[in-house]
Amino acid sequence: MIERLITADAALAEGRFRDAEGEFAQVAAFDPKNAMARVGLARVSLALGRWDEARARLDEALALDPDDDLARRLHAELEAHFPTADSASAQRRPSRPVLGGPGEMPRRRGLLARLLRRG
Repeated sequence: MIERLITADAALAEGRFRDAEGEFAQVAAFDPKNAMARVGLARVSLALGRWDEARARLDEALALDPDDDLARRLHAELEAHFPTADSASAQRRPSRPVLGGPGEMPRRRGLLARLLRRG
């Protein structure tokens, strides 16, 4: 399985998101308790801008391994920028529109770049 994780990481680094997602998904299907595969799937979701899916996958990874540092950091960063309606951070700040104004996309690209570099 480690070979598939390495292949998936390489595909993700090269921007082959669908290939990476397929590899991570195969690992997760073969070993449902593999938190690294769930984090990998979350990283793909982040790269594709699927924030809610990324959050769900990170939640799954943290349920399997609450001490997974990368999952915790990615989840915290995601929550800081895109809080859920019921989170404490959402209650402290006004909600942001999903497709904000003209300055929104550069900010999201910066977030995405930071999240992917941490992987």
